[in-house]
Amino acid sequence: GYAAIPAGTTIEYLGKLGDKARVQVVSYVGTGTYGLNNNTTLTFDRAPRLVIVKESSYGNIAFFASGNNASQSLPGTSSSYRLSVTWSNNNKTMSWHGESASAQLNQSGHKHTVIVIYG
Repeated sequence: GYAAIPAGTTIEYLGKLGDKARVQVVSYVGTGTYGLNNNTTLTFDRAPRLVIVKESSYGNIAFFASGNNASQSLPGTSSSYRLSVTWSNNNKTMSWHGESASAQLNQSGHKHTVIVIYG
């Protein structure tokens, strides 16, 4: 059955997921650079909620929450695969760097898929 709704209760229709969220998929080819002075930078039309970056050859993947300036490890990897992430431009631009091109998801010539979720 259905849960009872008390009399006089107003229910606000929140819409379908498609009404509230937008998903964009883009890609970039790595340049092989890495480190503090060689950030990988992506700029979006508007501030995303979540950004997922996946490297196609080795399967490394990283998740970035909008506005979260932090250091994180890639899931399933050693602590040497750490990324330092910063957001700017009203959270429309994200930059990150790592200790190697692989850790930074910027391997030379490798395709990287970026899934962007707006909400």
